[in-house]
Amino acid sequence: MKKNYFMVFMMTLSFSTFGQISEPTLQSNSSLSFNNFLSGVNYIEVLTTDEMLKHIENKPSSGDAMILKGVMRYLQEMNFDDIGFSSKFEVSQLPSLCDKAFVDIRYYANDSFINDFTVTFISCDEEWWQFKSSTSIIISNLETIEEKVYKKLKKTIGLHKPVYNKQYRRELSSEKTKWTETELKDYFKINKTDPVEGIYEKTSSTRQISRYKIGVIKINNDYRIVYLGGAQNYEDWIEGEIKADLILTATPSFFKLKWRMANKALNEGPYATFETGLMNVTWPDREKELYIKLFPTQSDNIYNSSIVKSSGTGFGLSSDGYIVTNHHVIEGANKIKILGINGDFAKSYSAEIIIEDKNNDVAIIKVNDPDFTTLGQPPYVINTNIMDMGSSVYVLGYPLRASMGDEVKLTNGIISSKTGFQGDITTYQVSVPVQPGNSGGPLINEKGEVVGIIKAKHSDAENVSYALKTSYLINLIQNMEVKPELSKTNLIASKNLSEQVKFVKEFIYILEIN
Repeated sequence: MKKNYFMVFMMTLSFSTFGQISEPTLQSNSSLSFNNFLSGVNYIEVLTTDEMLKHIENKPSSGDAMILKGVMRYLQEMNFDDIGFSSKFEVSQLPSLCDKAFVDIRYYANDSFINDFTVTFISCDEEWWQFKSSTSIIISNLETIEEKVYKKLKKTIGLHKPVYNKQYRRELSSEKTKWTETELKDYFKINKTDPVEGIYEKTSSTRQISRYKIGVIKINNDYRIVYLGGAQNYEDWIEGEIKADLILTATPSFFKLKWRMANKALNEGPYATFETGLMNVTWPDREKELYIKLFPTQSDNIYNSSIVKSSGTGFGLSSDGYIVTNHHVIEGANKIKILGINGDFAKSYSAEIIIEDKNNDVAIIKVNDPDFTTLGQPPYVINTNIMDMGSSVYVLGYPLRASMGDEVKLTNGIISSKTGFQGDITTYQVSVPVQPGNSGGPLINEKGEVVGIIKAKHSDAENVSYALKTSYLINLIQNMEVKPELSKTNLIASKNLSEQVKFVKEFIYILEIN
């Protein structure tokens, strides 16, 4: 005997086990009568699989195809507005997903009979009404199967669909809050916001009636996303419902999501990252979604000044706490925090600006935290000689921490030119890929010598970056009242790249600016 395709491939649902009982039989997990349930739906979606549909298309006269034709004939005569197929629950463009019900067909068949014929109607909120025939459908020839299945369903279920009555339509669950768009704006104006909080609008809305809009708010150290408008099934969603919970991770601005799908089912697969004015939602099984922050705007001036505004990279200059970075990294800073000293990223140390060169985009800061003891002696030296084109170099830094994490990142390449953008003699052009957050990181040659400081990338070219030559760093040091004692011994000159990185990364720091 063979199992039919529906039994092998259909979605598995947990129902009660039936014995041999007289026909027709109905069991349900709902208190609503089947007749009233039918009053609240207009559309039927028959659960099947792509493989099953392909089988029927290729073999339209097969037993499985005839069984399905009998089912469809019966459903069509019940007078639903539309009947279709699906291999999974899909979001419909109906005002409410609950205007549609699902039908699951199960049976066991061989060449002589169809047994255990079961039809289950499933509502949007997963309540179900199940009909099971305890008598066999005898197969005399394939041509009679459609007619016999149709008659079996008619006898088992009946053939009456009441007139549509919206009051019997099922409802998806709701997690309502007090937050509306107006309430959120008023709250943010009074309480200020951090970079994550605000009102966002989804950029892609080709299938939506209006732009999809959400609000992100932090209450008692927990972030939540609330729905504000724009859902396709807009009758299922109320302004202020919980759309997602944001779960903190080890990386700032990077969250795991507990996201409510269109049918309110919980999906714990996506992640969210936040950049200035943007929220990116990354899914494991579909394209990334981009949300643009609409409120607060730059002119609203309601951000919490204690929150990190930006971050960059710095590297140790001497054991007594001097650190090099770019001027643009620390420009306008109210506070500077250093993470990664002695490999500890759980603790931050305060720092102050000692000297800066805006024209050449370089600055020296110093740790001024009472808990600070030492950076240790850097294993590299500063080389101010002009590097040759083609020289191998690498960069260590902390790019795009929101999505790439807090582990130091290594990229490498060569010196592409002895001059930078538009022939700038102060910089090298290098083929090392860099991203926002790499700024202030060291450019190191294959001998383990610091030969530059990463400051920019070319936005219109692939892997074209620029690094300030270290001679301009030395010039800045010469203007300091108290000069740091630079390392004169290169401890990593004879080591290969991976060995060098093990030593150097201990002196590459995250700079958080607010």
